[in-house]
Amino acid sequence: MRLFIVLLAVGLVACPGSRRGEGMNLITPPSRELPSQRIKTVATQQIQVQLTEYEIRLPDTLPAGHQTLHIANAGKLNHNFAIEGNGVSQKLASDLTRGDSTELGIDLKPGTYVVYCPVDKHRGRGMERTITVHQ
Repeated sequence: MRLFIVLLAVGLVACPGSRRGEGMNLITPPSRELPSQRIKTVATQQIQVQLTEYEIRLPDTLPAGHQTLHIANAGKLNHNFAIEGNGVSQKLASDLTRGDSTELGIDLKPGTYVVYCPVDKHRGRGMERTITVHQ
């Protein structure tokens, strides 16, 4: 019994914070999966696109590869978004009303693209831009 009390006292002095988990160095066990067995995820960029009255705001250049365009209607009128170039021709399935937003996933190759609003005569009023996709 004395031995037990001595060991308990030594343990409390040596590790004073261990009663509440303080001061403990936790070691994470090694992963059993090999790096080749892990699921690879494709990193995608999320590009912010803002539609307002007769303006499309987005970066002038985008990186090639899979991109997710987060498109928001910050204007008062209904707007839509279309992109064409390098064999790509996509547009939103429906118009966005004031305050609405959606995402459009798209694979972009290097080159030049035209983005525009296909609603009414918005394109002719300035809702058209040329963007460049780089390697």
